[in-house]
Amino acid sequence: MYSVYLLDDEPWALKGLRSSFDWEKLGFHIAAQSSNPLEIYELAKDNPPDLIITDIRMPGMNGLSLIEELRKLKIPCDFIIVSGFADFTYAQKALEFNVLNYILKPIDIEKTIPLLQKVHTDIDRKNKLKYYSSQISQSTNKHCNQQTNENFNAMIEYINSHFSYDDMNLQCMADKFCLNSTYICDLFKKTLSMTFNEYVTELRLKKACSMLSNSNLAVYEIAEQVGYKPYYFNTLFKKKYNITPLKYRKENTR
Repeated sequence: MYSVYLLDDEPWALKGLRSSFDWEKLGFHIAAQSSNPLEIYELAKDNPPDLIITDIRMPGMNGLSLIEELRKLKIPCDFIIVSGFADFTYAQKALEFNVLNYILKPIDIEKTIPLLQKVHTDIDRKNKLKYYSSQISQSTNKHCNQQTNENFNAMIEYINSHFSYDDMNLQCMADKFCLNSTYICDLFKKTLSMTFNEYVTELRLKKACSMLSNSNLAVYEIAEQVGYKPYYFNTLFKKKYNITPLKYRKENTR
């Protein structure tokens, strides 16, 4: 079952997209849906889905900008655009960003089902190739375990000092420290009993708590300094501590 994020600023379109298909039968589960592009951007950075289906014209960050920014971060995710505009410029940009398909609204369900089936098959094939490549790589490089552990320790030190950076995601760290992303996930679970994203989130929120208690910075400034967009920071903070940042500051100011 592959994960999919749905994004459209029109609630009726989002509802229609969700209910038009038997997602489980097609091999997908809807891991997130939103009318806010920034929310999907932050979610995708920390927990990349297999597929994002997005509208183009939205307030704030449009669909193409979202795709461009996630491509810059090397987020391993595929994209499908659903738009009410048959605009050649949009279609050209979509091709530049290797978007899988450009679907016009209203969606033709009968034509879209085979497309989603093909996307599932392609993701399946790609993941199998990654797995086999990873297995071969790990088998071939067993004698390099010491170097790998040194790289992992160096990566942890880097994360501890740079957790607020925009490129703080699994794939960028894998590239920077010459490690396989799947192997990094295994090492985090074995050595730290948490995932990469949980570790980074823990560092960021602990720093935010300290800043809320010991500084006069506005909440949005603290959010940006620890690496989050303000809206997503508030949501994440409350989910973690069951309290808003402002209330936390009020109860913990020294």
